[in-house]
Amino acid sequence: MHWTRRIAKSAGDTGFFLSPVLWLALLMIGLHLAGLRDALLLESDKIFSAQPWRLVGAHFVHWSDWHLLMNVAGLAIWPLLCDARWSPLRWLLVLLVLSLSVSAGMVALAPEINRYAGFSGVLHGLFLLGLLPQARAGDGIAAACLLYLVGKILVESFSGPLFADPERVGAAIAHQAHLAGVLGASGLLGIEALRRHLWRS
Repeated sequence: MHWTRRIAKSAGDTGFFLSPVLWLALLMIGLHLAGLRDALLLESDKIFSAQPWRLVGAHFVHWSDWHLLMNVAGLAIWPLLCDARWSPLRWLLVLLVLSLSVSAGMVALAPEINRYAGFSGVLHGLFLLGLLPQARAGDGIAAACLLYLVGKILVESFSGPLFADPERVGAAIAHQAHLAGVLGASGLLGIEALRRHLWRS
């Protein structure tokens, strides 16, 4: 099947299941328009002083309009390439785990970054979770995207962020968040694999 027809078919098949993606995008846009970034962004000195909501909230606010647009665009592409048949409950659990994983990763991997905001770390984890099952099922496009994702993480680990545009984003690109998101998603995949193994035993 030609890739354009495949994407069109995937978009049509997802139907109702696109709604979690839509509501998530609307949430991020709403928080941005409401000017709630400073109340939610990750600040290391505040998360340890009775403001733990920042561990999750930071991933849904952005530094600039451009920063928001980049992440919403990435989120919009996700259901066209990945298995979007997730229940709302699974979405909530995945977003919670990935948000906490990225926050923990930022504290551990980039302690010099005192303020963090943005969805890209969580988005990298979402792509791993969505692409891997498709690639295992023989989807060549998903496999190619998965290879790109892994390659991107490896390159960024050694040479810094790709496609960095700090002026438009409004802050330096924290590539450590991308790695943390993928590590969090890998942990979820490992737990799921262990659960299936125990279920069969």
